Amino acid sequence: MYCFLPGLDTYDTNFKQFDAFFWAVAGSKLVLVLFKIIFEQSTLNYFLMDWERPKAGDVTDGDGNKREVNAWRNLFLLNELNHLQTYKLIGTEFTLIVYGIVMEGFGLKYWINYAPELVTVKTNSPNNYILFFFVTTLLMYIIASIQYAARYIFKGRFPLKTEELTDLCSTANISILIFDESFHGYYIHGRSPYGQAEISAGKLKKAFNYEASGKA
Repeated sequence: MYCFLPGLDTYDTNFKQFDAFFWAVAGSKLVLVLFKIIFEQSTLNYFLMDWERPKAGDVTDGDGNKREVNAWRNLFLLNELNHLQTYKLIGTEFTLIVYGIVMEGFGLKYWINYAPELVTVKTNSPNNYILFFFVTTLLMYIIASIQYAARYIFKGRFPLKTEELTDLCSTANISILIFDESFHGYYIHGRSPYGQAEISAGKLKKAFNYEASGKA
């Protein structure tokens, strides 16, 4: 039983190197996350291009003051864009819940002992923390992969938040330009095919009927 893995009493010879590499990788990952938050995500430049124009005859009011388009569409779009800062395709809570159910409920936590078979019941064989790391990593990867694939398989019925933002841009008649570097960025074209976003209920109903007819 002990011929497959070295015992824990040989830590300096067989396990110390793993611990050193593990903490090195964990520290590097922490530095990378902090770099992305401080130097990438928090330094992005967002520009909103509002395609809405004042309606004919409404350029000035009775006192001769120039009328502007409504700013609430911009504020609402910025609020939704801010919510996407923490949006993830893989849910942390769901992953941890499924991980706990599989490990405890299905007995995969007993895969970390020195027994040569993959048992799901408690044995007298001692546990190995390197096997625990391997089983945890493998299980987390499988759960995350299933979530990632399901997001795209069922996105026709449950759209992604990023796609909903694109639709919102088109509804609000606003485009978004995002610069992550001085000469590099991303563009979301949100110009409404109807030309205006601030329309009456009658015009909106007419536009929906036109789109439902398949001519849009």
